Amino acid sequence: MAKDKNIVLMGFMGTGKSTVGEIVAARLGRPFVDFDTRIVEVSGKSIAEIFAENGEEGFRRWEGRISCASACTEGQVLATGGGIVLDPENVRALSRSGILICLEASIESIVERVSKDGGRPLLNTKDRWQRIRDLLEERRPLYEALPYHINTEGMSSEAVADRVIEISSSQAE
Repeated sequence: MAKDKNIVLMGFMGTGKSTVGEIVAARLGRPFVDFDTRIVEVSGKSIAEIFAENGEEGFRRWEGRISCASACTEGQVLATGGGIVLDPENVRALSRSGILICLEASIESIVERVSKDGGRPLLNTKDRWQRIRDLLEERRPLYEALPYHINTEGMSSEAVADRVIEISSSQAE
């Protein structure tokens, strides 16, 4: 395995990045960084507060800072936010220090997975299904451009973690 390379989990919300990232980090004995958690720690504000005070643009600036800082340290497992791909500089920075793996799921699965989570400002709308569909369509080409993909449909988090480790292990330094 490329020991020093970060393992960077990307993909839409509700695809399992944080859950799988924790499992992978524990199995490999690596530090785990969840971007949303890190943004809250560094900013001193909840994601909802950042969106309320500074909008999505303000949140994306925080994401950029965390991307840049995370790319400067190797040997981690990173779970990015779903919109990290919107800024090509974030993707470039993360790809320089890591292996980018996109987790995917169907709209139905995503809706089911995020339905219990009211803390997603981008989904504060009457029609979550349509909002998810719109965001996925907007981001689809950006996700498709990522080098590795795992469809998480019908897979346990542990099985997805196995696949992430397998992809990471196949990469030479």
